[in-house]
Amino acid sequence: MRITIQNNELVYIYLQKGETLGDIETIPYVDCQLYVDSNNEWIGIKILNRFIDDYKKFELPKANFELECFDVELQQDRNFIKILFDNKSEVNKKFNQECNIDIREGNLYGIEIILYKENQNMKRNIIKKFIEYDN
Repeated sequence: MRITIQNNELVYIYLQKGETLGDIETIPYVDCQLYVDSNNEWIGIKILNRFIDDYKKFELPKANFELECFDVELQQDRNFIKILFDNKSEVNKKFNQECNIDIREGNLYGIEIILYKENQNMKRNIIKKFIEYDN
């Protein structure tokens, strides 16, 4: 897993290694939640199986990716995909957010987030080990 952040608002979470080979399907306007701990550290994301504007449901792809660190936790069922960047941290707050999800060969390839203004002040110390680019 790796994360890129541009202009403190455009976030991309890559869940599969390697180059973008093959066709990518994007599902836009997906309802998600960003998780922070009591120190306002960004510790996770939950992707819901519904669109943010009308709550119409869709089938989530499989979240197949190698966990490079033992403290990352992945949970999935038919209603959500939850990724905790640090499973030792406790969720203190959940912020509503919209995201786009990219699918390659039936698997979740990545998550694109354009952070709402009110979500741009989350701290990034916990996710620092995953950040490949941040400007």
